Amino acid sequence: MLNRPIPRSLKLGILGLIVIVVIGTIPLLLMYPRTSDTQKQSRVDSEPIIIVPGVGVGDYTLDMSKDEVLKRLGEPKEINYEGERYTLNNLPTKYFLHFDGISFWIIDDSVKGISVRRTLYKFTNGLGVGDPEEKIKQAFGNNFHLKEFEKAEMDFLTYEDEGLTFEIRKKNRTVMKITVKKKISRGHGDSLVKPIKSVKEFDGVRSKDLSKLDLSSRKGLIAALEFNQETLWPRLYDGKGRLISRGNNCESRDNCWNFQQSGLPVY
Repeated sequence: MLNRPIPRSLKLGILGLIVIVVIGTIPLLLMYPRTSDTQKQSRVDSEPIIIVPGVGVGDYTLDMSKDEVLKRLGEPKEINYEGERYTLNNLPTKYFLHFDGISFWIIDDSVKGISVRRTLYKFTNGLGVGDPEEKIKQAFGNNFHLKEFEKAEMDFLTYEDEGLTFEIRKKNRTVMKITVKKKISRGHGDSLVKPIKSVKEFDGVRSKDLSKLDLSSRKGLIAALEFNQETLWPRLYDGKGRLISRGNNCESRDNCWNFQQSGLPVY
């Protein structure tokens, strides 16, 4: 009985059933690779990209060329500097290349600063964008300069010795952006800025270190100087000798003007 031949009609029925099952399975098979790829990409995206103070972010390092950045990331979303926009065909000496979640500060076609704005960028201690200001201070210590702005939505927390600046959201005191630059060591040869011993009106002090100068009696001097964001200024103290400013960079001529016109001792 077990050796009886299978009727032709039954064979056709079984074959038809197999065809139906296979055809019905094909859409599912086509769907799964896409889901798998998405999950794989999600895992890749969720892996932290490490920020190394004074060195770089992930595969991107300070002093790498602009061309290397463009080769890896393609055309930037925006290129600007001091309110002006540019294209790859008319680049100035200094500018910012903005990509999705990461920006590069370029000087003479070389990366001098890297800024990140997404939570996947983290330090080896796990801290990064979105973390509270207090945790940053606990991790990096008290040797920082905090620049507060009344009308802006953010303040700037800077660790010069680490080459780090944290953009802090005023509303909840969390990190909005992290910028990596070369570590600054005042008066040493590896500093980005060069110390000078004297300054007079109309001098160019771009990328110069004025931190050792006494400008307390020279009102109005700053208005007659040519400086940039790399210029380091003297430390500012209040009337009781308490440190107010660590001599951080002025971000605009108005800020520097207010800094010098404060009437407080400058050392």
